Amino acid sequence: MLNNSLSFGKAMVISAFPGVGKSYIAQSPAVGGVILDSDSSQFSWLRDKEGNKILDENGKPVRDPQFLDKYMKHIKDNIDDADVIFVSSHDNVRQALNDANIDHCLVYPDDSMRDEMIDRYEKRGNDTGFIEMMKANWNKFIDGMKQDPCPNKVVLKPGQYLDDVMPEIKQKLDVCV
Repeated sequence: MLNNSLSFGKAMVISAFPGVGKSYIAQSPAVGGVILDSDSSQFSWLRDKEGNKILDENGKPVRDPQFLDKYMKHIKDNIDDADVIFVSSHDNVRQALNDANIDHCLVYPDDSMRDEMIDRYEKRGNDTGFIEMMKANWNKFIDGMKQDPCPNKVVLKPGQYLDDVMPEIKQKLDVCV
């Protein structure tokens, strides 16, 4: 359990797999400090002045070609003011964190947790497109994380959530900060 007294100086940057509990921690009233749940989908799409996604001629949202630059700027702009920044585990984000020498911890489920994670996505109300994408790409995503050069990794065991491993993450990142 993350304790109430967060005060790490520089933010702990945690790149965590979908469904491990980032939003749960960020929304918990029992957690003190400044916690940013930096959902990459908020940076992924081109938006109009009212904040609505811009659609292409086929009615599909248009990806922001400057997504990665904007997302990394958000992380860098908040690293000295937040206590924890939860970020995407997409491969391009992980690579950008590594390239920018931003100390972070990569958290992902053990590859045996596929069915458990799919169940989590269903219970939290993810749409079928997301669930089918996760099913189809499970091995690719997990293998990519296993091969990631990040020296600070935490692999969740069945039944574990991010909240369960926060002390381990803090210990790994204390070495870096």
